Amino acid sequence: MRRRLPLLTGASLILVVVAGCTRGHVNDAAAYCDELRLNQPLLAADITNELDIAPRVSLYTELRDAAPLDVEEEWQTIIDLVDAATTVDLTDQAAVVEIQDQAFASAGAAQAIVDQARRVCGIELPAVGQLAPPAVTISVPPTTVPETTPPAT
Repeated sequence: MRRRLPLLTGASLILVVVAGCTRGHVNDAAAYCDELRLNQPLLAADITNELDIAPRVSLYTELRDAAPLDVEEEWQTIIDLVDAATTVDLTDQAAVVEIQDQAFASAGAAQAIVDQARRVCGIELPAVGQLAPPAVTISVPPTTVPETTPPAT
């Protein structure tokens, strides 16, 4: 009987570790894909004001909790970025640079989410770095050429 106890204890430990790795949720790929499809327009939309932030972080958290393990950490990276961006002091140049660096560092996580959505769910999310840049209009005032008089002969 003593030999079985360590074996059962080891099996129980493996189950606890595996359960702990899923943060208590199922990571059902089909349900995750359904959530992505349902929220695809919102995921493609920009955050345009402060009122957009809390619902977006809530959505990202729900998607992180539903996500397959291969992109769960990437969703957390995006959540951390949005949380940090909401608290940055825009008058502090060093803080702005720090959040820009964090955004740059998070691009790989965002791209992994986009790639996984395409590969597993067949969903096209905007590719990182592929969003249309804002239109810039440059107006140049007309110039006049001063008249020259021919030299006297």
